[in-house]
Amino acid sequence: MAIFRSSPKHLLLLHFFVFIISVTTQPLPSPRANFSCSANSLSSCPSYVAYIAQGPEFIDFGSISDLFGVSRLSLSQASNLASEDDPLYPGQLLLIPITCGCSGGSFFANITYQIKKGDSYFLVSTKAFENLTNWQVEEEMNPGINPTLLQIGTQVTIPLYCKCPAKADSEAGFNFLVTYVWQPGDALSSVAKKFNATPGDIVKENKGVNLTASVGHPVLIPVSQLPALSQPLNAPPKRKESKHEWIIVALRSENEKIEKKYVTLPNIPLAREESTTQEEEPENHEEASNEEVWIKAMEEEIKIIEKNETWELADASETKN
Repeated sequence: MAIFRSSPKHLLLLHFFVFIISVTTQPLPSPRANFSCSANSLSSCPSYVAYIAQGPEFIDFGSISDLFGVSRLSLSQASNLASEDDPLYPGQLLLIPITCGCSGGSFFANITYQIKKGDSYFLVSTKAFENLTNWQVEEEMNPGINPTLLQIGTQVTIPLYCKCPAKADSEAGFNFLVTYVWQPGDALSSVAKKFNATPGDIVKENKGVNLTASVGHPVLIPVSQLPALSQPLNAPPKRKESKHEWIIVALRSENEKIEKKYVTLPNIPLAREESTTQEEEPENHEEASNEEVWIKAMEEEIKIIEKNETWELADASETKN
């Protein structure tokens, strides 16, 4: 009977390789939360996704409510805003009410979206919906549509990541799991403060998720009640409205003669923001033409008028300014 003996050196190498194999087979932390359905979760529930107002397209209640198919009132109430007429700022955090449901083993909120010029599933997921979904699940949710030939006007289903509370969540007092896309510069403490949550609860709900590597990925924020988001108190500056009827002089040449005509305009908002010093508005064209800010304002208005063709030629009048 043969007996094999191993030297200490060989045993050390053997332990080393076993250690390497053990390490490499361990699952790596995911940057994204687990949105899978579970047996002890509701099949559907009301929920919320966090969305950040962004220009130039999604910077007002109308465009954002249309994007998600919700009312402006429900959007303003969920986002702790006094009125649906409140102005929005770029970067302002909003809460969008959704209906979350289990579909194909994962929780999604299905949104109907109409394809526009230049759209692709990737751009729709990253730009319009800010990574609340991804292009792979969009393709899977729309199997009858060629993803490389999206036709303008085609309606597609956009599945947003969401999740209904499990039994353990409900027992812990959590009524909502808000979907939030981790942003550059986010810290666990600051995100927790935004949603009136605790860092420990966020870590526990996103078990196995590497939050420091989650930028651009959705995570879950467990809350017992809808957080009262901290919103700006001051509205953006409004455009100054003219108190006068302005006269814009137009010149044209006919047979080498210069003929003066006047364009009569109604009272229109001037392309100028309110000044905190409440400077006096000029009384006539002569005064306005001496101030750079009013010259620029008039030039901008002329461009708008010419573009929209909302002007007409009229004879000069001595009574006009």
